[in-house]
Amino acid sequence: MVPGSEFGADLLRTVEAAGGRILPWEQAVALRYDLIVAASPKGALARLRGPRLLLPHGAGFNKALRNEGTASEPSGLDEVLLTDEDSLPWASVHALAHPDQVERLRRSSESAAAVAVVVGDPTHERILESAGGRSDFREALRTGPRKLVVLTSTWGPYSLLARRPDLAWRLSQALPQDEYQLALVLHPNTHTALGRFEIRRQLAPAIEAGLVIAAPHAEWASLLVASDAVISDHGSTALYAAALGRPVLRAQPLADFSTELLPDSPMDQLLAAAPELIDTHCIPQLLAAPTDFLKSQQRAAESAFVSGVGTLSRLQAQIYRQLHLDPPESAARVPLLPRPAEPPPPSVAWAVRTTRVAPEHGRDERGLVRADVRVERFPAAGLLEVDHLAVEFGRCSETQLRGAGVVFRRRRPDDDAGASSRRTADTWMRWALAELPACRTAAVLLSREHIVLRRRDTGPLLARVRADVREGRVNWVDPSVVLSAVHAWILGARPTLLPDRLQCEVGAGLFTVDVTKAAASDLDTVV
Repeated sequence: MVPGSEFGADLLRTVEAAGGRILPWEQAVALRYDLIVAASPKGALARLRGPRLLLPHGAGFNKALRNEGTASEPSGLDEVLLTDEDSLPWASVHALAHPDQVERLRRSSESAAAVAVVVGDPTHERILESAGGRSDFREALRTGPRKLVVLTSTWGPYSLLARRPDLAWRLSQALPQDEYQLALVLHPNTHTALGRFEIRRQLAPAIEAGLVIAAPHAEWASLLVASDAVISDHGSTALYAAALGRPVLRAQPLADFSTELLPDSPMDQLLAAAPELIDTHCIPQLLAAPTDFLKSQQRAAESAFVSGVGTLSRLQAQIYRQLHLDPPESAARVPLLPRPAEPPPPSVAWAVRTTRVAPEHGRDERGLVRADVRVERFPAAGLLEVDHLAVEFGRCSETQLRGAGVVFRRRRPDDDAGASSRRTADTWMRWALAELPACRTAAVLLSREHIVLRRRDTGPLLARVRADVREGRVNWVDPSVVLSAVHAWILGARPTLLPDRLQCEVGAGLFTVDVTKAAASDLDTVV
């Protein structure tokens, strides 16, 4: 590790995880190497002896930092950092991602540009090669049919996390959680500067509401592949998202970035085309018709990356040339991105809003009483006007349990040996209605298709849920959402006109629910 970095705290753990080895700096400068590879021009790298290969750092060379090098030049293209006291480049080869970057470098230093070569961006190629893993990544994240919105934050005082620290929480309150999933990508420097404990402390409300935080290395790129949209500051991560065709929304006014963002850089072009996220409720409208700004954003990404195909092969050729060896006949293998880690389940306490979207007592083609109920769920800690609180017994606080109008539990597997004595579904529902005065509906989720429920003003009922099948895809909804729809309908209808069929609308999904009287076998199910 080159001495002097203020973000080196996590280096040892990172290198160890990669299977690498660290030499003391004094020993490193005493040796001679066949090849030295670096991803940043900062520090005393010129003291290392041997041919030096400098790789692209980030995407687009968009920032100029006032406290280092030349204030008007990006550090990756700054003559002060790229040349020695004789104005000669200390790198043998400077690998760049786009021909425009060579021209920008030439305006700063002819000698540094003389060793520049365009190979492309290895991360860009890796992301494109991993695009086929999108469905698998979304499965790992438990995204389902929801829209995955990824927030990306660079480091420093002008970052999204510094300027809008409550944005993830505000979005979780504004976006129904069965329709949208939120994730956050933080710059590795932020992970190092704050640490896992402090990050989780600052973002605790949003994390409890289901916010996914990407691990600080390759996982961030997996989340971009899985995403439907990105909300970004001026960090270059958003350029990779734009290259994938994902719409990028701007988290802050452009003036926030004027201190660091270079005019006409790829990131400046991208953000100029990006709608600003002023109102958190506007995301559905922005995502519904993003084509008007998508083309401009993709052009900005194209100005940062040469073709994503063949980058590693071109880089391989440069490496073997420096080693004075013939490259292998086989092309360089592009390592695919890792499958994201499965996120922990969020706290199960929901503030539920329901809306009747059909005539009160319509009938379907079979003459059955029919209702359509739209369900939206939000974090229970929010201050929203909602119809009821729905909680899962055993996974919510006592205060939430005592204030919930809908209380449910899930049937445990038959081989669960956690208790020697268990109740039947009916016994448990009667207990919940007797012991929890605010509870109007108690239910047991027997499976994703069957719900048995009991209310104070009706007999026990069974709700059968059918999947939403369209365009060859079969989508299921969590039965607790359907339970809230049935609860809301019964609450607003006369029991004698109870529908035996209703449509539960959740986001773009429409799930048919048949409601009948519960059979003795359902009530006697051991839970």
